[in-house]
Amino acid sequence: MIIRPVKETDAKALSALFSQLNDETPFMAMGEKNNATELSEHLALFINSATQVLYVIEQDGHKLLGFAIGITGYISGDSHTASLVMGIVQASIGKGLGQQLLLHVEAWARLHKLQQLELTVMIDNENAIAFYKHAGFKQQIAKPAGMIDALTENELYMLKVV
Repeated sequence: MIIRPVKETDAKALSALFSQLNDETPFMAMGEKNNATELSEHLALFINSATQVLYVIEQDGHKLLGFAIGITGYISGDSHTASLVMGIVQASIGKGLGQQLLLHVEAWARLHKLQQLELTVMIDNENAIAFYKHAGFKQQIAKPAGMIDALTENELYMLKVV
């Protein structure tokens, strides 16, 4: 298993991963339109970008088991903060892959002089909340002033200094 930046050729495998995550958990709203053609058009935006990154966990040279996305200011609008989204297939949870993915995103954030990571998580997703707290994320009471989308009543907003 390796963790690496996404490649444009990952579109088909990434589409399959997103479909699997949609089927496995109610917490990953990856959308209905994640076909390989549409994804391949968007993957180029992540390659060698200073404002966004997409890492994947690859097994056996082709199957993807998880992903982590970091996008500068996506949630709060803060150019010194990267918004984080992560997903790992159920069969691979508890093997340390989430921590490894997070370390990759943190390293990317530090390389690009970002100060913190932010995320939203559903309040019913107790495993994810425990993971993020263990990784050093702190739950915030108030949403940031520049937050692009308002939090719904079933979301938590969390931050971690990198």
